[in-house]
Amino acid sequence: MRRPSALSTAFLLLPAALLAYTAYRACALSMTHDESVSFLWFRDVDVLSCFFEKGCWPTANNHLLNTWAWQQSVRLFGASEWAIRLPNVAAHLVYLLCSVALVRSHSRQFWIGLAGFALLNFNPYLLDFFSLARGYGLSMGLSMASLYAFFAFLRRERWPALLAAYSLAALAVLANFVALNFLASLWASALIISLWGGEEQGARPRFRWRQQLWMNGIPLGIGLVLAMLLYRPLSYLQAGSEFNYGAERFWMTFRSVVQDSLYNIRYFSDDTLWAFSLLYGLFILLALGGAFWFFFRGPGESWRRQYLAAALLFLMSCAVMIAQHYLLGSHYLENRKALHFIPLSALLFFFFLHGLGSHFPRWRALNPAAGLLALLLLYHLGRAAAFGHALEWWYDKNTREMVEYLDRNIPPGREAASLGVHWMFQPTTFFYHQFLGVTTFTAPPFVGGDGLPEGNFDYYYTFEGQARQMGKQYAVLREFKEGTVLLRRNF
Repeated sequence: MRRPSALSTAFLLLPAALLAYTAYRACALSMTHDESVSFLWFRDVDVLSCFFEKGCWPTANNHLLNTWAWQQSVRLFGASEWAIRLPNVAAHLVYLLCSVALVRSHSRQFWIGLAGFALLNFNPYLLDFFSLARGYGLSMGLSMASLYAFFAFLRRERWPALLAAYSLAALAVLANFVALNFLASLWASALIISLWGGEEQGARPRFRWRQQLWMNGIPLGIGLVLAMLLYRPLSYLQAGSEFNYGAERFWMTFRSVVQDSLYNIRYFSDDTLWAFSLLYGLFILLALGGAFWFFFRGPGESWRRQYLAAALLFLMSCAVMIAQHYLLGSHYLENRKALHFIPLSALLFFFFLHGLGSHFPRWRALNPAAGLLALLLLYHLGRAAAFGHALEWWYDKNTREMVEYLDRNIPPGREAASLGVHWMFQPTTFFYHQFLGVTTFTAPPFVGGDGLPEGNFDYYYTFEGQARQMGKQYAVLREFKEGTVLLRRNF
């Protein structure tokens, strides 16, 4: 019996460790603002009705497939943090399996394969969304499965693989509407690369009618179905100005990718962001250039076509953003909306390394460089690993602890106390008030704007800076990490 290779062993242990990390966080993290809003608003909603009902779309918080998935999970296991987040943990398993399969299908070299896996998986910001009940994690898992199916089609040109690629991309759209960018980019990339055909055609473009009917008929049919399903939801969101958020400049999209991936770690103090942005931009340009250089030097090899496809996906995604900005007036993608650029960038870097290893097999510095990259990414993930909060919703780190603490410290048997909270904490506080069956204090009211609800509340929970403005009428009952404070009225 053959012993498993070192790379095979790594591809068993590393995915298991990453899945354990996201699964633990799904159980341990306090619910976040957006998760709580989704649960409170949509727990009893018939998701199928949301294709037609305006009431389902007060904001873009309703991620359809995610909403349906956690509804089924809650029906099976009851309401809890881990049950609500279980579909996204499952999506992480899909992402891990597809990323391992994709890397293994190209590289058997230990350090290059390990670097490819690290590039695709060791991003702390990306991992956040596999621990939360948001559509972004589901969308990323489905998008990675779509990419694997698309690359399988490029290797063997079997139409079921192409159908699977577009079908999975369509499901990613239902998980999160931002994936429309990915679906459109996939279609455009498949169309462009099909013009160069396979090994027998070389690098000369050729239009083949029969092939193009398949290449465009499949996404056209899927696109028409999506258009019919999503016309009303997208119209409602557009009317509510829900697409007006994002970056004002194109380059800000990629600055946000770098900034979020750094996860607030400042390796070079104030120079960290621009230094890493410069490195990222440089390597993206090298990897994009490499895709065309390697392809036209040997277009018959399957990996070169897949490398070119990865570059086209990245470029087409940029082109779709630019077109939306100028034609529809929408902002550029930013933060979690730009999440799909993380695996696309990782694929570019991996194929670039693989190309160097294939084209320059005697370059001895490549394996040490790939190994160093993998170790640096592992080091960064180790430093950024957060077992108590998610980056974008850091402020909800202590919300469950606050509710439990206040419930314990109000003597039973008296009239329920009143609690006011800053609007950012209200959904999650309300969630835990219901989930934990709290009777010692009333659920906090919601107030819009930037302040606290007006009233003479017995307790307030807010940010430390705002607490200083409360005056001597309130005393600090407990200070929490991340700059939040629970106040008690002086009786």
